[in-house]
Amino acid sequence: MGDSITADEPSGTVRDAATGDVNADFREFILTRELSEVFLLLDNLAADSDTTISALSKAKPPEGLAPDWIQQICQIKWPPTAPQTTQADQAALVIKAKDYLNGLAKPASGSTIAFTLLFTQRIAEDGQPQPRAEDIDRLTARRTMAAEAYPEYVAEARRFQGFRRWLWTWLCVILAFTCFLSWYVAYGNAALGEYATLKAQFEKAQTRVDADELGHAAKAEPGPDAGTTALPATAAPVPAAAAEPPPAPAAPPRAAASTARGGPAASSRSGGAASQSEIAFCERFHTVPATRSAPEQQVYETAEQRQACRDLKEAKTALKNGENRLYHWLGIWRWILGVTQEEDDAWAVASRLTGTLGSTVLPIFYGLLGAGAAVLRNLSRKITLSTLSPRDLNLSILQLGLGAVTGACIGLFIVAPGKDAPLIGPVTLSGSAISFIAGFGVEAVFQALETLIGRVFNISGVAPSRADARRGPAREV
Repeated sequence: MGDSITADEPSGTVRDAATGDVNADFREFILTRELSEVFLLLDNLAADSDTTISALSKAKPPEGLAPDWIQQICQIKWPPTAPQTTQADQAALVIKAKDYLNGLAKPASGSTIAFTLLFTQRIAEDGQPQPRAEDIDRLTARRTMAAEAYPEYVAEARRFQGFRRWLWTWLCVILAFTCFLSWYVAYGNAALGEYATLKAQFEKAQTRVDADELGHAAKAEPGPDAGTTALPATAAPVPAAAAEPPPAPAAPPRAAASTARGGPAASSRSGGAASQSEIAFCERFHTVPATRSAPEQQVYETAEQRQACRDLKEAKTALKNGENRLYHWLGIWRWILGVTQEEDDAWAVASRLTGTLGSTVLPIFYGLLGAGAAVLRNLSRKITLSTLSPRDLNLSILQLGLGAVTGACIGLFIVAPGKDAPLIGPVTLSGSAISFIAGFGVEAVFQALETLIGRVFNISGVAPSRADARRGPAREV
């Protein structure tokens, strides 16, 4: 729109509307692009092991191309010096050759080959020093040809290169954070599992002590007719001296200490004897003072009591240690959620936190990682096939966004065992693995959703858009 052609100037001369300067011959500009694209196509085909220049020369060309069309193209000089009629014939030859070579280079084309070259080779930024004169031939041979064929792709390729650097950086950051968060959640789940095991052991030990205490109390209680039972008739009379109980043994020297520890020698402040049933089962012991050869010991009434009480004490200590590990695992969340050791609620907060991080936060990052891996794999495949185009930049950005969305929502389609069947059938992978796969195969996820919509709403099939109908079935690239 900024250029104009005047009637007094030769045909093909373009004048800038703003400055009035006469630009280069427009026909020369167009045909330079066409000729550069033809040479790019020839170079791409020559690099293919299945297609050679000699095979192209021997093959029967399409109608309108002479058998020696390659030699004729190579004889074209630029800028042209031949008469205008010859220039028109040369232009027609170049256009026909371009059309023929584009068909041979499928799935690549002249435009994708040019953009792939500009993307894979370094492009000097604005304001950066240009290469030295002796390095121009080495650095700009194929890139310059691609820039001449499609000059508008230079800026697009520079933007795509910036996106590639940005993608590499953020994928590394997201990968490191995801690995740390996965380790954090896995450690928390392991600590919660250990705490559940320790709690079960503590409850088992407590149940055993309670059962032993009830049995001990039942044995200590006298029978209802114990004091009125008559002696057998054949029993001999018991002497008075024998009927008296033997004198009680002397109390241990440290009876006071035993009293302080809740032993059976304890007495009430009023002077009465303490009831045996009011003392905790594991506190009924005598303390043997320490000697030179042995430390102070606690002597229980029976071996079963000693074993049960020792197991209970060890289980209680282990349970407290497990609670402390969960408290320290919470880290900064202790201050955010207001967790204290006095309330002993670290296990409950840790359970809620691991569930939230594992089912809500981690799937988003795994979806992003899967989408990023798919973008890099797609770029690698298209660079190998020389099919990269400027629109792939926008498609890559969209795929990253869709990967995060599918990773966050994939948990809606996974249910716990024992519930209704999920959408994707039996799942043997973790939720994070499913999120990564969903981010990697975004298109497959949406195809599955479209199939589900058709099944739910009884839709036999979705009519293809006019663009899809015009293009026909998709072809593998």
